[in-house]
Amino acid sequence: MDSAAHLQVQCLIGVQCEHFVMIAADQTNIQSVVLVKDDENKIFNVSDRIIVGMNGDYGDMGQFSQFVIRNLALYRLRNGYPLGTAAAVHFVRRKQAELLGKGAPYQLNLLIGGYCEREGPRLFFVDFLSSSHCLGYAAHGLGGVLCASILDRYYRITMNEKEAYNLLVMCVKEIQKRLMIQLPKFQVSMVNKDGIKCLDPIVQETPVQEFKKIR
Repeated sequence: MDSAAHLQVQCLIGVQCEHFVMIAADQTNIQSVVLVKDDENKIFNVSDRIIVGMNGDYGDMGQFSQFVIRNLALYRLRNGYPLGTAAAVHFVRRKQAELLGKGAPYQLNLLIGGYCEREGPRLFFVDFLSSSHCLGYAAHGLGGVLCASILDRYYRITMNEKEAYNLLVMCVKEIQKRLMIQLPKFQVSMVNKDGIKCLDPIVQETPVQEFKKIR
């Protein structure tokens, strides 16, 4: 399976609420028609309060995540304070743009979520062409297309953690029902003022509850 197909088959979903950002990523590792792993890690803790979900080539994910982690740590050591979420996104986007200009880009789509005292929670959509947008909710891949209407209908910035997780479950259920490539397991991470927290993975047996109110 080529890089373009990897970007389409894999899926990332993220929501930003008043006090936190929550990101879900499928854990499937597919090579051609063979399922290699169903517990691939695609959400990386790049600092104490920044998480990055990645889709794309598996080698690129490992190399680029380590590059970002090491450089954010180096910046903190040199300056005595960490980069904020927006600044970290600009660093990532600039590096992607530089490599794209050289003809050797990382084939990666990213969702970057973080929390800092000045900016609060923020979610950024970054694609393999190094475009970037700060959004309330975002998704990558064909699965993101399938769950776009669910996010548009049920997303509220005032959702609590339980409601946001349930919204992600609804999205995953729709993807598992309608996408021809089966994505049986999604890892979920959340970042807020207390730091980063790994939540229960979303699997086919995870129950879903309908929202009582629709905005």
